[in-house]
Amino acid sequence: MAKNVAGTSHRIDVAARTVLGIFGSYLLAALLALWAERLLPFEPRAAMLTANMLFFLFYALAAMWAFAAATPRRAWTVIAVPCVLLGGAWLTLGEAA
Repeated sequence: MAKNVAGTSHRIDVAARTVLGIFGSYLLAALLALWAERLLPFEPRAAMLTANMLFFLFYALAAMWAFAAATPRRAWTVIAVPCVLLGGAWLTLGEAA
C-alpha cells in the first residue's frame, strides 16, 4: 500500500506546531515577562508579580497562535523573530537597561 504523502506532511505540520506551542511559546513568554518586569514603573516586588501574571497570558496567546497561523512557517516566524530580537536586546543591554 502506498504511503499517503499528504498525511505525512500533515503530521509534520502538527508536530512543528506542537513543538512551537510548547517550547517557542514558553521562550517568548519568558522574554516578554523579563522585559515587562524591567520596564514596569512599579516597585520591584510588584513589577515581578505583575510580570509573572503576564507570563501566563503571553504563554497562552503564543501557544494559541502556534495553531491559529495559516502555515507552520508563519507561526514559527511570528514567534521566533520576537524571541531573537528580545533575547538579543536582553543579552546586549544586560543590566544597563
